[in-house]
Amino acid sequence: MKIRDAAKRAHLDTIKSHLKDSNKPSTTSLLHLVVQDFTTIKKGPQHVRAALYLLEQGATPVNEMIYQASRGGHTELVKLLIDPLKTTDIHSAAAAGRSNIVDGILSSDPQQCQATDQEGKTPLHYCSASALGKKNPNKAAELQHIAKALLGAGAPINAAVTCGGLEDVTPLMHTCWTGGDPILFDLLIKRGAEPSYQSLWAAVGHFQRHGKGHYELASKLLQLGLDINHNDGRTLLHGFAAHEDDRGVAWLLEQGADVSQKSTDGSTPLHTAAKRNSGIKVIKRLLAAGASVQAVD
Repeated sequence: MKIRDAAKRAHLDTIKSHLKDSNKPSTTSLLHLVVQDFTTIKKGPQHVRAALYLLEQGATPVNEMIYQASRGGHTELVKLLIDPLKTTDIHSAAAAGRSNIVDGILSSDPQQCQATDQEGKTPLHYCSASALGKKNPNKAAELQHIAKALLGAGAPINAAVTCGGLEDVTPLMHTCWTGGDPILFDLLIKRGAEPSYQSLWAAVGHFQRHGKGHYELASKLLQLGLDINHNDGRTLLHGFAAHEDDRGVAWLLEQGADVSQKSTDGSTPLHTAAKRNSGIKVIKRLLAAGASVQAVD
């Protein structure tokens, strides 16, 4: 197994073997791969063990790692990464839900609310992306407190960056994508966050594991005026049918998604599913919703 794949999957024996080579990889780069939030790889106790080993071997935690681990909701990994730091920067503290640290930094230097990382992400991006509060109400409250503190200090609410291969990622988009907190979502909207169709795609789960959408947030976006049948060459239903996301397709149909809409090349969602799916579950669901088998692309 290649070392990058071994690190992503936290195969500790393989990692140890590669670190014995004269051409050994950087422990810090391997740690980044261990904690990175890959949608196709589920984190487990083996990732905590691998991260601990690499830290013992001298790997240096940085804020991007804490961002990655927090957006995946990996509490133990975040704790491992943040505790060795002699000083915690505002980005790491915002992602980890360390409200006392964020408050302390802002009280001495409010301009830190506008600090950017190597991709241009602000502390509000980190806080909004964090999923650490999903199973921990106390941590959710801390993240909400941090968001309010950052906004109160002047954090740019619609700052758009390129990250994870996506352009125009704002704090609201991050909440819809990974954070998933409806209270934080409402706070951002109240403070002027602009709803976008990319945020709607994210909320329904297009950039996450299938069936893992934040449907409550997606409903809120529709209530704010976004159109379930918005067509910029394809509709949401085309996208989720193509990815064989049955739960996403079911939710879209419940909200009134039109099975007869056509993409730029003339395909309906049924055409797209027939071309791309390995199973028939989504196809059957589209047919039950009235998709025409006679439609010509």
